Amino acid sequence: MDQVLVLFNKYQVLLPLLGATVAAVAGALWTVLQYAFAQSRERKTREFETYHKLIHELVQGDANGNVYIDRQVAIVFELRHFPQYYPATRRILMGLKQNWENSPHFQERLDKEMDLTIAKTKGRLWTKE
Repeated sequence: MDQVLVLFNKYQVLLPLLGATVAAVAGALWTVLQYAFAQSRERKTREFETYHKLIHELVQGDANGNVYIDRQVAIVFELRHFPQYYPATRRILMGLKQNWENSPHFQERLDKEMDLTIAKTKGRLWTKE
């Protein structure tokens, strides 16, 4: 115990400096964590909005109701870049294939791209959050 008191008396001038350093590091760490959490929330929001916009454009068509096959193929391909939505993507594409298979406008290129995307999403039955 005496040794602790000797060390305390010897270095008591440095204790406020040590306390200030610890507080500064903790404050900086807290700021970095807050920034990281905010960036993560923004990224998730952007992904959510982009994904839902793609789904809307896939099924909606333009103002005249025209649907462009190349655009649909590109959208179906892009859906592979949203692994957190794989279960929903798989269900949506399988439902669309079933609804569209008898349509004269449903083209083989879109059907093939849908099959490729469905295969990519296979096995993902839950999301990672």
